[in-house]
Amino acid sequence: MIWVTWAQHRREALVSGLVLTVAAALLVITGEIMLADFKSSGAASCAPAAGPAVGVFATGTSCEPVLGAFFGRWFSLTQTAWLALMTLPVLLGVFIAAPLISREFEQRTYLFAWSQSITRLRWAVVKLGLFAAVVLISAAALTLLVIWWHAPLDRAFSGGPWAAFDIQGLAPIGYAVFALSLGTLAGLVIRRTIPAMALTLFGFVGIRVLIGALLRPHFMTAVTGSALDVKQGSWVLSASYYMDAQGHHVSFERVNQMVTVYASTDPKTFNGSTVMDYLHQQGISLLTDYQPPDRFWTFQLIEAALFFGLAISLIAASLWWLQRRA
Repeated sequence: MIWVTWAQHRREALVSGLVLTVAAALLVITGEIMLADFKSSGAASCAPAAGPAVGVFATGTSCEPVLGAFFGRWFSLTQTAWLALMTLPVLLGVFIAAPLISREFEQRTYLFAWSQSITRLRWAVVKLGLFAAVVLISAAALTLLVIWWHAPLDRAFSGGPWAAFDIQGLAPIGYAVFALSLGTLAGLVIRRTIPAMALTLFGFVGIRVLIGALLRPHFMTAVTGSALDVKQGSWVLSASYYMDAQGHHVSFERVNQMVTVYASTDPKTFNGSTVMDYLHQQGISLLTDYQPPDRFWTFQLIEAALFFGLAISLIAASLWWLQRRA
């Protein structure tokens, strides 16, 4: 059965292996160049020495232009890589998982397999098991490589690794396994390759947007603190806002009026630092809502668990459907 599965899907396996090899090679080459630039430009000495997502903001220091220039040089490349890596799981679901079983029904090759001594359950388990093992190993290896590749940008960017949350850590492995299970169920239920591919595409994108954009910020209650004291590597969730000592929001118009009055009464000492001191004396604080840097891996674990849970549920549904409805 293992040999038959390889014979049926060796073309997809070879193409997937080639794509991953090219992606890995590009990451290694650009990563070495980026790391060399990170060290030679002085950004490494400016960035926190303890690693990603720790330290303080570089704003207002001599490191600000150095880190800003480094990040600017690599921003377009990293955005392109981010988009490419984001598409890999959905490509897996659409072009490999969805046709995995639906093509068997379209070409009626499943009849030959089920007429042998092997049961339909074992037939499906071997197919899914082999693909799942390959996907897990490949996704884990790729995400480890991406963590290394993106490390200099994590240290240079004020948002730390949160900016690349979707392409590094545990979550991308969950995305890949979910895409595999979703495409498999779609192909098994619909039994037609093109509709199964379309359903996989829209289903995957919809779930990713739902969890990533709507649920992720609320995995844990955000911290509210001074916008001036947010640590490097934090995920800032809201624009800065003013609040008085009683916990009431103060409009920017009201703050501008107060600053204008202060500037007219003491123009010699008027600057950004004294303005903030003046507002603080008036009981007004500049606040923001954020997730601190030490929650990054907790969020990764939560999101990965959600997608692994969905994947297990979909695989169980596929096996049930195969036994009862196929």
